[in-house]
Amino acid sequence: MPAVLTNVIPDQIVLTQIAMKAFARAAPITEQNFFVPEQKDYIMQKIFEASKINDEDVLSSVMEGLNDIVRVNYDYMLPFIAQIGQLTIDLINSEHDRPAKLAIEVWSTISEVEQSRLAVGKPTQSIIQSCFDSVL
Repeated sequence: MPAVLTNVIPDQIVLTQIAMKAFARAAPITEQNFFVPEQKDYIMQKIFEASKINDEDVLSSVMEGLNDIVRVNYDYMLPFIAQIGQLTIDLINSEHDRPAKLAIEVWSTISEVEQSRLAVGKPTQSIIQSCFDSVL
């Protein structure tokens, strides 16, 4: 999985667009990668690196991938919440409509995961509760 992310190169926008589109499609199957700390950190580093590119296609793919990662790998997200929060705030305040909508969806997904876990008695990291003021 991380191999596709080697093509996230900020000064090569077209290559990064292709890499992030491929990653967004593969993100739902990243669970095994998140068991390995180096792979997890690499994936998240590349997501945040790509998010600095001011290109609507790249940013949309970043947020699509991040949304799936949050859904599948919720248990590993807490260390990244501050960066995710800043990224989503930046996108919501940007001129890019689609990435901004997808940024909001990331928080909705976190909320859905937490509600689903609570409904079946599984523990949560209470991300929405701890970030409530920032999210609003």
